[in-house]
Amino acid sequence: MKIPLKDVLLYMGVKGEADPDTLRLALKAVDKAEKIIAPKQSVRIFDVTKTEEGYCAGGVLFTGKCAEKLFENCSRAALMTVTAGHDLDKEISRLSVSDMADAFALDAAGVAAVECVADEAEETVRLNTAIGEKLTMRFSPGYGDMPLSLSRAIASATDAQRRTGVTVTEGDMLVPSKSVTAVIGIVDAGKSNTYARK
Repeated sequence: MKIPLKDVLLYMGVKGEADPDTLRLALKAVDKAEKIIAPKQSVRIFDVTKTEEGYCAGGVLFTGKCAEKLFENCSRAALMTVTAGHDLDKEISRLSVSDMADAFALDAAGVAAVECVADEAEETVRLNTAIGEKLTMRFSPGYGDMPLSLSRAIASATDAQRRTGVTVTEGDMLVPSKSVTAVIGIVDAGKSNTYARK
C-alpha cells in the first residue's frame, strides 16, 4: 500500500511547503509505515429499516440528525471496520520513548494509512452496488451527532475481532489505535441524498 506523503504532512500539521527537516521526517515515516502496516478490512452490507427510534442496519441503531440525512433514500448500508494493524502501534509506542519526532511522524503516517485502508473498503462497497446506486460519504462514530459508542456495535456487526483483530475498549476506543469503524449509505437508484458522493 502506498501512503500519500501529502496526507502525512497534512496530519503533521504542515500548511504549505514543508521545510527540509520535516520532509525528511515524513519520508522516513512513510517508508517505515509501508513496511510494517498489516491492512485488514471487514465490510458487510445490510438492509436498512426505519424504526420509531431511527434507522437500523445490521442490528445497529443509528439516531439523530446525521442518521436522518445519511439514510435518506437508502434501502441498504455498508458497515465497515478497518485497521492498519498492531505492529504500527507497537512501533509508535517504542519510538515515543526514544524519539518523539519520529513517533509523531509515524503516528501521522498511520492515520494516513488507515484512511487508505478505509478507501479500499469503500471501493469494496462500490463494487457491490447496482447500476444507478450511489454511495454516501463515510461516517464514523464521533462525527457530527453520531455517538462514539456506536463503534462497539459496528465492530460487532462486522465481526471485527475475528476478521481484523480490532477490539473496542470500555471507553469505546479502537485497538489497534490506527483503526476505523464507519457506515456508508447506499442510495437507491434515481434517488437523491444530502450526503451522496458526486
